[in-house]
Amino acid sequence: MYNGVKKTTMKRLLFYIILFGIAKFTHGQISGIYSLKHTYYATYDIEFYPNQYYFFGIRINYGEQIDSKIISFGKYTEENNEIVLMDCVHGYRIMLLHKNDSVIMKTPFVWLKDKRFKYQGKTYDNSDVLAALDITKDMPLSLEQERKEYQLSAAQIYPLNIGKYSNNNEYSHELYLAADSTYRLEFHIGYWKLAFFEGMWNRNGNELILYDTNLQCDFYMFIDEDKLISKLLPGDYEETTLYYRDTK
Repeated sequence: MYNGVKKTTMKRLLFYIILFGIAKFTHGQISGIYSLKHTYYATYDIEFYPNQYYFFGIRINYGEQIDSKIISFGKYTEENNEIVLMDCVHGYRIMLLHKNDSVIMKTPFVWLKDKRFKYQGKTYDNSDVLAALDITKDMPLSLEQERKEYQLSAAQIYPLNIGKYSNNNEYSHELYLAADSTYRLEFHIGYWKLAFFEGMWNRNGNELILYDTNLQCDFYMFIDEDKLISKLLPGDYEETTLYYRDTK
C-alpha cells in the first residue's frame, strides 16, 4: 500500500517537473516576429531569435521598396511571461509582457505603452543580428574615447542656440531645446511622427548631453557652429547632423 502510494506520488511529481520544465523552456525560448501597425507605411517590429538576441525597429513600406530603422537591439531574457530587452549600445532596458500570441509594451517607450505586438511568423537567419552586434560591441568604448578627443581638439567653445534643430533627410530627426533645460527629440517619416524621446539637457564644453527620463540614460551630441552632430541617437547610427532652424 505504501509503495503504491509512493510510486504514484513520484510519478505525479515527475509529471509536474517535466511539464514545468517544458513550459519553462518554451517561455524562455520565445522567438519570432511581433508587429504593430502604426501607419499605412510604417510598422514597428520586434524580432526575437532563438539565441536570445533581438531587434526592435521601424519597417517602412513604399510598395516595392522596404526600408527599416533600428531603434534598439541586444539580448533578451524571459521569466514568468515577463520579457526584458537589454540594449547593447546604451544599456537601457525594455520591459514587455508575453501574452498568448502577443507581446505588450510596458516600459520605457511612453508612445508605445500597453500597445500589443502580434505574432507574425518565425525568425530563421540571425546572421544580420550577429553581424550588427559584432560591429557595435565596441561602440560604447569608442564613443567615450571620441567624446574625450572632441573636447580636447575643439579650438573654441561654440554657442548653443535654444530652439529647433533638424535635418533634411527622408527619415528626419527634430530636436527641440527649451530654455528650462528640457528637450524633446522626435523621429519622423514625412508627416508621421514615429518615435520621441524627452528629458533634460545640459552641456559640457562642446558636448550636449541629453538625459532621457524614461530610458534613464544619456545620449550625446557634439556642438558645432549652428549645428549638432548626432552620436548614436536612437534610430541613427550614422552621425546625422542637425541644423539650427531659428525657431523657439
